[in-house]
Amino acid sequence: MAKRGRPRKPLDMKLFEGEYRPVRDGPEDAAVRLPGTPEPTRKLKGEGLKLWKAVVPTLTQHRVATAADAPALTAMCEWWGLYRRHMTALEKLPAAQRGGLAEQRMTMLALSAWKAFSQAAATFGLNPSDRARLRISPEANAATPVPPRKRG
Repeated sequence: MAKRGRPRKPLDMKLFEGEYRPVRDGPEDAAVRLPGTPEPTRKLKGEGLKLWKAVVPTLTQHRVATAADAPALTAMCEWWGLYRRHMTALEKLPAAQRGGLAEQRMTMLALSAWKAFSQAAATFGLNPSDRARLRISPEANAATPVPPRKRG
């Protein structure tokens, strides 16, 4: 049975926002911290690249995205680009074709791309509840030290 309620927030996000409580959230060194900064592939263009430039720097800054997330981020951005392409084609559809099979087909393609984008975004980091479930040993995190938190 699926759990209900609010998705878990990643430990790094709680630390950043000042919501971390050791009793509730566990030790600080239990958060998954991978090294590196994600880079877009050369094939990522148009709306997908625009989304990358708008979203990825923030995710990286908050230590939600790392180099290991580049393929998932690329797929998410590609799905966004495909969604935007289908929506643009749908908007440019001649009046004579509105309400017909062409419009239905384009609508279904746009909807399909939107669903894939939404799922990738939620699973990856725009809704980082999946990452919050990960726990690793403190020894594995030793390679990437956590900067000290600002107090006060």
